[in-house]
Order: sequence, then structure tokens, then C-alpha cells
Amino acid sequence: MTEAFLTIALLHWTVLLTPGVNFLLLAQLSASGSGGFGGAKGTAVVAVLGITTATFTWATLAVMGVGAVFAAHPLVRQLAQLAGGAYLLYVAYKLWGARGVVPSPGAGLGEARHASSSAQNIGRRNQARIEPKSEPSKAVTRAAAFRLGFVTNMLNPKPALFFGSMFVTALPGDASLPVVASAVGMVYLNALVWHLFLVLLFSSAPVQRVHGRMARGFNRVAGVLVGLFGMKLLAAVLHEWRGKSVA
Repeated sequence: MTEAFLTIALLHWTVLLTPGVNFLLLAQLSASGSGGFGGAKGTAVVAVLGITTATFTWATLAVMGVGAVFAAHPLVRQLAQLAGGAYLLYVAYKLWGARGVVPSPGAGLGEARHASSSAQNIGRRNQARIEPKSEPSKAVTRAAAFRLGFVTNMLNPKPALFFGSMFVTALPGDASLPVVASAVGMVYLNALVWHLFLVLLFSSAPVQRVHGRMARGFNRVAGVLVGLFGMKLLAAVLHEWRGKSVA
């Protein structure tokens, strides 16, 4: 049984270490601090809970045979894939339009107190003359962060196929319920550890300083990449449909 668990862990970590949509979303939420499209570290952690809850759900459904249902009824999987692709394009659109610059973490409150109020007023008036007014970006709430992580992961049916094939390959056919439950629990723990590590990495002060200087650029790059993932899901379904029509 030890060999089976090592096989599952190796296969799962191979997938986790491959950057994908979850990687990009957590990078944005963590690095952008309290401004722009992102939120505080706590918000990113809540997004992790959404992502890993979806992982646990897909792994549980996989051992219950949902992967076999998707294989037997491709239309169900394709419809979920279309919904997932459309949702990722919506997320990409929100990322592309996200504005707001995170204040430098090193900026002290004491400096602001010692600055004269007249100088601040002059600065505001000068700034208003050279910069167009824009609506400030709203930080992502924790409820929205959980929903973003959960829905993004749940609207991609590929994890069910991956977990299904992984469990069938690694676990013996007569595996007991505690063994299967332990395998699902290990998958959840792997996902939790990895995504929390990403939050700690991207919420570090050096990363936030860089993101604060280039927030809009990072948002747009992330938007393009997330959009490409969404179009890939849509293109895969269209390719399947075209292949059937040709046949």
C-alpha cells in the first residue's frame, strides 16, 4: 500500500508543480496586497480553501466513478468544459481591466504625519491636472475569493478524469474504504500545502514591491494567460465536435 500512495503522491505533485490557472490567480491575489484586483494575504488563503475544496470534491467524485460517467457520456464533460472556458474568459477580462497600484510596503505612516497639509493639497491639485480621474479598483472580498477559487477549479472537468485514472492505476481493485479515503485526503493535503506555499511566496515584501510598481502590467499578463487557458478549453471541445462531424 505504501507503493500505491507514493505513486499517487508523485503523479499529483507532478501536476501541481505545472503552472496553471490556480497558480496565476493566487499569484495575483497574493502579490497585489490590498489594492487592485487582489486582496490581503488572508483573502488569498480563502481562495486556497476554495481551490482545495474543489480538488477534494473532484477527487471524491473520481473515486465514486464520475470519471467513468464522463468517459461514457462525453457531452456532459464537454458542457462543463464550455462553462469553464467561458468563466475563465470572464476572469481574464476582469484581470485585464483591473487597476490600482499597491502602496510600497516600506512607506511609513510617520512620514505622512510630518508632511505639511499645504504641500499635500498642492500635490493633489497638481496630480489632478496631469492624471485623468479613474474609479478606484475594489479589493476582492473573501467570499468572492473563495468563490473564484472554487468555481475556477470546479468548472474544469479534467481533474475528475485525472484523479479517476490515477486512483485506478495506483490503488488495488480491492482497496478498502479507509485506504481510498486516505488517498483522497492525501490529494487534498498536497493541494493545500502547495497553494499555501504559493500564497506565502507571492505575498512576500519583495514580490509585493515589484508588483506595486508594475501592477497593471502584471494584471494584463495574467489576464492574457488565463484567457489562453479558457480558449484552450473551448477549442478542445470544438475540436472534438468537428472531428465527430467529419467522421
